[in-house]
Amino acid sequence: MLINSKLYTTLETITNFILLNLIWLVVSIPVFTLFPATAAMFSVVRDWTLKKEINLLKHFFQYFRLHFTKSFILGIGFIIFVIIFFIDLSILGELDHSMSILVLSLLFLVGISVSFMGIFLFPLMIRYELTLRDLIKNSFMFSIMYYPSTLLSIILLVTVSLIVAVVPIMACMVFAPTAYIIHKICNRTFIKVSSVINEKKDDSTIASS
Repeated sequence: MLINSKLYTTLETITNFILLNLIWLVVSIPVFTLFPATAAMFSVVRDWTLKKEINLLKHFFQYFRLHFTKSFILGIGFIIFVIIFFIDLSILGELDHSMSILVLSLLFLVGISVSFMGIFLFPLMIRYELTLRDLIKNSFMFSIMYYPSTLLSIILLVTVSLIVAVVPIMACMVFAPTAYIIHKICNRTFIKVSSVINEKKDDSTIASS
């Protein structure tokens, strides 16, 4: 039957990704809902990774509500950070050369740190029950400890951003697949960490017996 064919499955997958991408774009329009919408998108792609059958629209908004408070606070914090970051950039010209170099270097380090932390932020949020403080701390730690995954994800995000800048219509279809790939990359890291922890538990059990 056609409905069981690989072509049908492929077309259905592509359609679901495009629909998820469009829902995310629409919900993110007010800007302050960007982080809750992104948390919901990552939750949906996690369900797809786990081969769960879901109602896309229904489950998206369930996850939107579930992660709203935590992700909303993070979103507001991020907006404030971006505003301060660009204000600091704008005053560089008023500083003397040595001071401007120092401030620019500090801004660069802070910007890189926030970018790194952002990679693991949503995958951790949707996988573990963490306080806001622990979420931020663990996102930063994972991003540094497993920097190859972080760099790969950042390269992917930069590439996608450039594609959208050159061909804006691509914004309607590239972000959901990007979230899916980043989730897969981060999830692989979580599995490695879980395996190491389980091995240590087994070793300690054997040692104590």
